[in-house]
Amino acid sequence: MFRSARIGDSFRKLQYSKYTSGLEYIESEKGQLAISENKIEVDKTLVLFGLNGSGKTQLLKELSKGNDSLGNIKFKAKDNSEFYYFSPSELVVSIKNSIENKTKNFGRALFEEKLNEYTPLILAEDEIKKINYILATDFSEILVYELEAEQPDEPEIPYFITTDSSGDVRCTSNLSHGEKYIITLVWFLKYKNESSLLFDEPETYLYPAAQKRLIEVLVILMDPYRNQIIVATHSKDVIKALRIAKIVNITKFRKNEFLINDDYEDNASIMGIIRPVTLLMVEDAKSRAFLDFIRDEFNLDDRIGKQSIIISAKNGFGDINKIYSSILDFDGFSFSVILDNDLEVKGEIPKNLESISLTLPGKMNPEYDILEVINRKRENFVSAFQSEHQYTVAQFLQTAIVCDDHDFFVELSKLTEIKEFDIFKIGFQIWLEDADNRRGCENFIRQLESNLQH
Repeated sequence: MFRSARIGDSFRKLQYSKYTSGLEYIESEKGQLAISENKIEVDKTLVLFGLNGSGKTQLLKELSKGNDSLGNIKFKAKDNSEFYYFSPSELVVSIKNSIENKTKNFGRALFEEKLNEYTPLILAEDEIKKINYILATDFSEILVYELEAEQPDEPEIPYFITTDSSGDVRCTSNLSHGEKYIITLVWFLKYKNESSLLFDEPETYLYPAAQKRLIEVLVILMDPYRNQIIVATHSKDVIKALRIAKIVNITKFRKNEFLINDDYEDNASIMGIIRPVTLLMVEDAKSRAFLDFIRDEFNLDDRIGKQSIIISAKNGFGDINKIYSSILDFDGFSFSVILDNDLEVKGEIPKNLESISLTLPGKMNPEYDILEVINRKRENFVSAFQSEHQYTVAQFLQTAIVCDDHDFFVELSKLTEIKEFDIFKIGFQIWLEDADNRRGCENFIRQLESNLQH
């Protein structure tokens, strides 16, 4: 089992790091049937989905060849970008056929004798843990023999010998398609891949829970500063797991014309991932950001079984009653008022809000609590920035009155040219390192779950 903190940290690195290679944008031009055009900027992750035959695989393969178009779709990659096309279905068939050909040509006995000429790669314990985590297996040892391909320009053929905790030994021929696929993927990403990954239907051979765990491991294995992840899928579980991705729907017309759409609500609805909505009302922008960080870190929407929409009052706590009264006139929503903890400390929570409100974790309010921890852990805060910003941040901390300066994040944003709420999030991560604060978040989520059920 991988700790949620490690998974969350990997997603954050992938989301906020600046990548040096990969796809910059895709755009669809107008045609005879494609009556609109669209240009979509691509971040670190991209999910393509559409009907069978909509062009997802075609697009990935054209990109892997270094081409810059597919019909009326144009794509632009950064200079010196390399892409590797990875298809589980093609991979498993290729391995199966290659091993069968070798055993047929040599005979089983001679083939096994020839294996002794190779020095196998022994997968590290951490890589085996990843495989077991995805598949819910109990492998204790995995040997990988990297065999020559049948053609000189083809990649090596991995041949596996696995041992599980009971001592049962199996080779590639006795493994399931899903086991062949996942072992090959982890081996490839860990020891072979240096390119951005074009992943065609990663859900192949995997049940839904394994699909989610695959995405978590994939994000851990990819280099967040160099590798881009582009996925073509039919699986809403993959899309939900790869929550930071840009989601793009592809529609194919006749004459090799395509239409692309990145409207999140449209695409989520098509994929069937819209859930019942709950409105979470908070006092201000900092409280909204703080709750948003908690939602991402602790998979809040999955925990409460609803899609959460966080809205903040324009003029602080004074607007909460007005917002609450207005929301009562709408059907189809559950809601909760999320207040800063200093209101509870001061005993200022109104009677009419007590039954549907709870307070954010922390001592006072998010801005105060995060500034307080920055003041205590200045070295941690400075080291969380990229090296080119660390001196500026350290100098700023020497002059700023951290716990009293309401403009702290604004001023530091101006100096570093880093977005104010990205700096706020760095402070949140340091705040979350405290075990009491993490427990406070867990207690908050449990209380929210209870409130929404009633």
